[in-house]
Amino acid sequence: MALVGKLETEIEVKSSAEKFFSTYRAKAHIVPKTHHENLHGVEVHEGDLYSSGSIKQWTFNLDGKVQTVKGRIHVDEEKKSVTSVTVEGEILKKYKSFNVTIQVIPKGEGSLVKWIWEYEKVSLDIPDPKKFLDLAINVTKDVDAYATSASCFLKSCAADARHVCCCCPPSLLFLPIALLQTLSLQSLLASYHQMAQIEKLEVQTEIKSSAAKFYEILRSKAYLIPKICPDYVKDIQALQGDWDSVGSVRLWTYVAGNCETVKEKVESIDEQSRTITFNILEGEIMKHYKTYKPIVQVTTIGPGSLAKWSIEYEKKNEDIPPPHKYMEFLANFNKAVDAYLLANKA
Repeated sequence: MALVGKLETEIEVKSSAEKFFSTYRAKAHIVPKTHHENLHGVEVHEGDLYSSGSIKQWTFNLDGKVQTVKGRIHVDEEKKSVTSVTVEGEILKKYKSFNVTIQVIPKGEGSLVKWIWEYEKVSLDIPDPKKFLDLAINVTKDVDAYATSASCFLKSCAADARHVCCCCPPSLLFLPIALLQTLSLQSLLASYHQMAQIEKLEVQTEIKSSAAKFYEILRSKAYLIPKICPDYVKDIQALQGDWDSVGSVRLWTYVAGNCETVKEKVESIDEQSRTITFNILEGEIMKHYKTYKPIVQVTTIGPGSLAKWSIEYEKKNEDIPPPHKYMEFLANFNKAVDAYLLANKA
C-alpha cells in the first residue's frame, strides 16, 4: 500500500459545462441555502470567490459528521477546472497533502463532471479517502440542481403557478401566492428577471492592521492612496467637495488589467459600522454596467480586522461577464493598504 494516492470519479449532469462551472466556481456559497444536506456552507477567508490564490472554507457532511476544510484554489478558465490545495482542516491529521480538482467537460446538451483527489497519507495504515466519492456525487447533484433551476421553474412552476419548488430562483420565493396564481408564465419570467437584474459580488480580506486605521484611509485620507499602492492606483483627484464628506466626487486612475479612470460619488458613510457606499458615475466600467455601486466595510477581528468589499451592479446585457477583475483589484488593494499601515505604525 503506497503513501501517495489518487482517486477519480465522473458524474454526468444536465447543466451545460459553462453553467455548472460558473455555479460551482462563483455561486457554491448559495447552493446550501436550498440543498443543505451535503454542503453546509462555503466561506471566503482570503481573496474572493473566483480568483486563483483565494482561500475558501467548505463545511460539509461526510459519513454523518460535519467537517470543515480550508483550501487555496487555482482556477483554469480554459479547462473549466478548479483545484483546491488543503491548507487547514481535520483531514490533514491523516494526510500530509490533500488536493481536490474538479473539471467540467462538455458532453452533448449537458456535461461531465470529473473529480480528482491527489493525496499523501501520514502512514500506511490510513485508508484511501473513498468516503469523498459519495460526497462528490451528492454535491455535484446539488450544484446541478441549482444550475438547472431555470428549467425546473419552466417545467414545474409553469404547470402550476402556485408551486414554487426549492430549486427555483430564490427571488421567486418572495412573490406573493396571490400574484403567482394570476400571472402567466411570461409574466412570472419577466418578474423574476426584473428582480434578478441587480447582482452582487463580494471579496473580503483578513488584515493585520486595525479596523480604525484601515477605515480612516478610505474615510478621510484617500489622497494618500496613490502613495500607498502605486502599482494599483496612479492618481486620485477631488472634483467636488472634499476628502471626507458625503456627496464628494472623486476621479480615480487605477490599474485593473488595463489603466482606467472612474468618477465616483460618496453616497453614504456609516461611522458606527465603518461602512462607506460609493456610486460610480462615469468611466470605462460604465460601458458595461448600467449601475455599479461599491460598498466597503471594515470590522474588527481579534488584533486585526476584516476588509469587505461588496459590488452591486446591473449589466447592460446578459453577455456582459461579472466584474471579476475588479474584485481581484480590490483584494490586492486591501493587501497593499494593510502592508503600508503595518510598515508605518505610529
